[in-house]
Amino acid sequence: MEPTLTTVPTHRTLNSVKGVAEPLSRIPELNAPAGRRETFFAALDAGADAVYLGLKKFNARLKSENFTIAELARLIPFAHERGKKVYVALNTLLKQTELHEAVSLLPALAGLGADAVIIADLGLAAVARARFPGIRLHLSTQAGVHSSAGAAAAERLGCSRVILARELTRGELALVRKRTALELEVFVHGALCWSLSGFCLASSFIGGRSGNRGLCTQVCRRAFAATGAETSFFSLRDLSLLEFVPDFAALGVDALKIEGRLKGVSYVRAVVSAFRRAIDASQGAAGLTAELVADFARKKTSYFYGLGERTSDEAILGNESGTGAVGVPLGEAIRTGENSLTVRTPVAIEAGDAIRIQPASGFEGKRHRLAAVREEGGNIELIFHHPVASAPGDRIYLVEKRRAPAGVPQSPPRLPSGAEAQDKHWKTLSLEKARRLIDGLLPGAPGKPGPVSYSLKIDSLDWIDPIAVVARDAARLIVSVDIDAGRRLIQKIPGLSAGLRKNVTAGFPLFIPETRLDAYRRLARGLKAAGVHSFWAENLGAFAISSGAGGSDEANGADGAGARFIAAPSVNALNAQARALLREIGADIVCYPLEDDFLNIRNSRRVPAAIVAYGFVPLFISRVDPGIGDGTVLRDRNGNEFTAARRAGCSFLLAKEPVCLFQKRDKLEALGVRHFILDLCFIPPSERFLREVLAAFREKRRLLPSSLFNFKRELA
Repeated sequence: MEPTLTTVPTHRTLNSVKGVAEPLSRIPELNAPAGRRETFFAALDAGADAVYLGLKKFNARLKSENFTIAELARLIPFAHERGKKVYVALNTLLKQTELHEAVSLLPALAGLGADAVIIADLGLAAVARARFPGIRLHLSTQAGVHSSAGAAAAERLGCSRVILARELTRGELALVRKRTALELEVFVHGALCWSLSGFCLASSFIGGRSGNRGLCTQVCRRAFAATGAETSFFSLRDLSLLEFVPDFAALGVDALKIEGRLKGVSYVRAVVSAFRRAIDASQGAAGLTAELVADFARKKTSYFYGLGERTSDEAILGNESGTGAVGVPLGEAIRTGENSLTVRTPVAIEAGDAIRIQPASGFEGKRHRLAAVREEGGNIELIFHHPVASAPGDRIYLVEKRRAPAGVPQSPPRLPSGAEAQDKHWKTLSLEKARRLIDGLLPGAPGKPGPVSYSLKIDSLDWIDPIAVVARDAARLIVSVDIDAGRRLIQKIPGLSAGLRKNVTAGFPLFIPETRLDAYRRLARGLKAAGVHSFWAENLGAFAISSGAGGSDEANGADGAGARFIAAPSVNALNAQARALLREIGADIVCYPLEDDFLNIRNSRRVPAAIVAYGFVPLFISRVDPGIGDGTVLRDRNGNEFTAARRAGCSFLLAKEPVCLFQKRDKLEALGVRHFILDLCFIPPSERFLREVLAAFREKRRLLPSSLFNFKRELA
């Protein structure tokens, strides 16, 4: 069903903010993070309207302590008795064998009265919508929704709320609000990832630990060497939008979200308290910014919301090396022991404080709680409860104080008697029952495999002439275009051979700002008029852009009828249920994610897909410009090499070597894979190189140098 363009109902009128065309005002919900029990209580005590948290599995912050179902059986009633909500995050991508366990948790969460489940996996969304319609679904920022087109797709999935990407400007957010009735939640404070959420493959490519599955190793915080200098090119400042609280209320935003499930009690208390007071007073940051000193984080930025599209501004780029929360610098370790280290610092530290040890290697630092602090000759010896890995020269940061700042509310972490839920309300499904629920939604076993085919994907129209000579048997020619290239493609199509012309598939950029949405919808109409009826969908919003949803009245229409789609690897269909859902909403070809592995492909073969068998992997995709020239080679401290690129308003960091799976064709074809995509994007057009690639593909021979990504090793 198409969403209706509607005016958002007013909950309570506030003073309108200058520049808002329509006074859409509501008091936004304040949504706070909890990674453990102490921060759960701190969030409620400091004034949060809702708390979001994760279970021990399947959430995007697996490094937090997180919660068990049994704990939620006490915590959810505790929150509800106080008029507060609890949202449970099941927001990682799920392998086929994991989907059963994730689904088995849904009846328990429904029985406990969880106010919503935050999801990112399309397969889980399909099962929840069909089998558990009473559960409210919030679509995670990991799904990459940044426009009303994406919101339209979220609504079609059965979601009542979407958590928007952090990269929106104020004008873009205002326009999204006017074009969708879906609840909108925005991040207002906390750490920023360099890459668009849901599309970072750096951690997965380098070590097999996927950020899309809660195991990010924070590659963007590391130092890289380029053009003779070494710095953390991709390390952003932390987001803080406290001063814009009245603005969000006037725009009609439903919920303000604070990032920080890995953070401690001091952070949660201080930040939630400041935002609570700003919301209640409708005064923004006046007199409240001093409270945020306890967040122990990086320098702050208002990011795209406050700065607009000044993406290379130093007010966005922090260039602070070191992973984890930066905290207050204490200095470098002078001496280290098995369970102690010594620093020289003027900062007051005490037993119970938490520090982070940042190795000189630049890899992820670990957080430790202090058992004791001892002064010795002007230096401070930090003593821990257990052995710690440290070396002289490691940087030490204070990341949490034992005591909260004066005036910040505190509460003991205790539950009232009788808050426990009865067992019958939170029983999980057996895995066998979950499997039957899931399998009942899938189509029948695939029929006899058809012939093997391949498609070529390009980002330069200069590839078309060599392809017309060398690759006339390609099933599809997937052309990635922005507005200008799309117009040139329309002009070029009449001159193509009939065979090539009917196989053209157009692909639009992964990130299309709301203010450019109508231009791309008009481009889609022009392409269809020129004979293009197939589109490469980089994310959920791409389906709506070319099928009539998610734009203005001028751009809307029924001209999407008959359009076909290829669901790109970035749509992240990691299980058969996700691929079945994508076919249901219009994809005739679905691709395996680039980070998928052989075992998961085998386990999910009930709904086979196409696979990118050759191409450069975008490890980062960002709206921010790091100021690195196109084609610049970067190196990390382990000697890994990468290449920077800039396309269609976004910056990319590419693996230096492409992925090549030609030599695995027999294995893949045995699992039902019948369509292979050879991705030539980021490669200068060359007929000679095209001949080499096609020869290797046909001979099932690996092109070197190249990588297998996660195909052979298991994706974690």
